[in-house]
Amino acid sequence: MPSKKIIIHAGPPKTGTSVIQSWLNNNVSSLAAHGIFYPSHDLDRNQISSGNFSEVLEVDEKKKVTFCEGKFLALVAKFEQSDAHTLLLSSEYFFKQIPTFKQYNYNYEFVVYLRPAIAFVESIYNQSVKRNGNDATIAIRANIENPFHTMLTRYLGKYGSKDFNVRGFGGHSVLGKSLVEDFAQVLDIDKTLIHTNSKYVNRSYCFEALELKRYLNRYFGKQLDSELDPLLQQYEGGEYNFSLLPLSTFEDYKKQSLAEIACIAQLVPIVNKDKLTSSLNNMTRKAYRHQTLGAGAAKQVLSFITNQNPRLFCDIATILISKSITAQDQHIQATVKFLHDEMESKKEDRGWLAKLKQLVKL
Repeated sequence: MPSKKIIIHAGPPKTGTSVIQSWLNNNVSSLAAHGIFYPSHDLDRNQISSGNFSEVLEVDEKKKVTFCEGKFLALVAKFEQSDAHTLLLSSEYFFKQIPTFKQYNYNYEFVVYLRPAIAFVESIYNQSVKRNGNDATIAIRANIENPFHTMLTRYLGKYGSKDFNVRGFGGHSVLGKSLVEDFAQVLDIDKTLIHTNSKYVNRSYCFEALELKRYLNRYFGKQLDSELDPLLQQYEGGEYNFSLLPLSTFEDYKKQSLAEIACIAQLVPIVNKDKLTSSLNNMTRKAYRHQTLGAGAAKQVLSFITNQNPRLFCDIATILISKSITAQDQHIQATVKFLHDEMESKKEDRGWLAKLKQLVKL
């Protein structure tokens, strides 16, 4: 397949993969018209998925992710028989599978976005609260590390830089365009020719929503995520411009992040490197927030849940009110009980009103 190419978009996590995959999946036909074969996949209600995970990988009975040679070779055979010049596959799970892909002698381009470790550490922590049931506060360590950057350094040392397209990740100050436009540049297509989805994808929580979710994780784990996560993404009554890192930690992590980028740049060209390092140099810490949630803030977020999904709130209240709660959490339990009693009282009032109307008719 000398004239054909396989592009593996490997993330890594917290570099806008969901945004890119949502755009790709909504434009499979348009991509095909440009000679790009992108296998379609399911998206959840938040436009989030594991991308092309199931096209190549599978999970064994021990819940370990494994590379399926049969699936991969069958997909490549289908691609070879098509008119497409490029097979495009996207999944964060592919990052750790790069050595396995390299065992097959194809014309690869591995697309990897580079996010400064200081931004990664807060983002990955927030994600662990959102989706992985984490109820702990953020860990403050002396040395910051993005494990994916460590792996990337190892890959570059072993395979060289020829097959790697490493690109700085950030906002407009780094990319000079949207993330979708940047990825369209990778594919050598005009983004304006392809329909874009303007919806938020995997939106971050505000501080108050994050802290309430962390609190609920103690008692529910991931049990409520399918309903609670999209709801908390919609809550806009709190602080978005915040940091969980003390100032001294922030400044130390910033220096370490700059050194890490400089180290990787010695092994591979980084698209937008100058803008990436400039943006990092100019980065200032957002407003510091200590990880605790007062009764007033808790009431606002819980009231939002009550108004948007009363049944979900009742499910939460029924469990929490009956729980033996630690002293530090009792103010939130009291808030939940207050709102639940208020809801039940309104139900009773509506019931009496309905009976009164019935009596008037008689």
